[in-house]
Amino acid sequence: MLNAYRDFLFQDIYKFAALVEDCVDDPTTFLELGIEDNESLVRSLVKPQKVSFLHQYIFVMIQVWQSRDYRKNPDSYEDTEPSRLRLVFEEYGIPLTPYPLDDNEVSEALDDTRDEDEDDAEVDTGQIFYGWFLENEASFLWYWAQVADEVFHIVFANRRFLQRFGSALADYLETELSVDSVGRAILGSKIKRLGRCPGWLKTAVFHRDHGRCVFCMRDLSALIATDRRLHLDHIVPLNRGGSNDPSNFQLLCEGCNLQKSDGPARAGRLYIPWWDY
Repeated sequence: MLNAYRDFLFQDIYKFAALVEDCVDDPTTFLELGIEDNESLVRSLVKPQKVSFLHQYIFVMIQVWQSRDYRKNPDSYEDTEPSRLRLVFEEYGIPLTPYPLDDNEVSEALDDTRDEDEDDAEVDTGQIFYGWFLENEASFLWYWAQVADEVFHIVFANRRFLQRFGSALADYLETELSVDSVGRAILGSKIKRLGRCPGWLKTAVFHRDHGRCVFCMRDLSALIATDRRLHLDHIVPLNRGGSNDPSNFQLLCEGCNLQKSDGPARAGRLYIPWWDY
């Protein structure tokens, strides 16, 4: 039984979920995580962690993309973003210093961002927004961490995305991870199968997949099937570079799991609709 609840506000998550989906198609995005020398991050691929590798990927993609866009295109944000974010941060209970609005505050903000030999005419007022962002960067990191958890809540239910993510990660680990890196030393030639799957992960995958084999839709809940034999299957098989990250598991019956075996990565595409049409 699931006995913990989270207060999810779902602010900006669909924008960021779309961002993460786009990022997965670019293998260089995995470089942003610094996998090679991040021992704890690499170990999360070997042994499932509640703050999964996918959690951390989502957070880094949001952080890198949004902070970079704030730096490169501050003018496109300065008119509406501060007031919008003030309301969002209030809802999340995250502190945010006021945005400079009157002439004196604007002048002071410009002075803070202007080089000594730069005159007023050459200063882009978009620098005010970026300076305000830097002043509040700790609050933004706090906000992005919460949003990343909410985005995970959405994309974890999308097994086709999980297949794309797992396959992209497998390709990166095979082609880009240096043989003499800390990450490669931990992972070896391939990740080993779990001796025992954590109960919290079994529960999560079972509930996400509605207690049914995601290939044939056989009921595995024991409410109907008295001979249930459920298997947590690696969407991307370990022999094909898959990991033990929670994002790489799906629920299969014994027959479908044996048939899939170590074949190509494949995620269940069948879903139970909320109601019949």
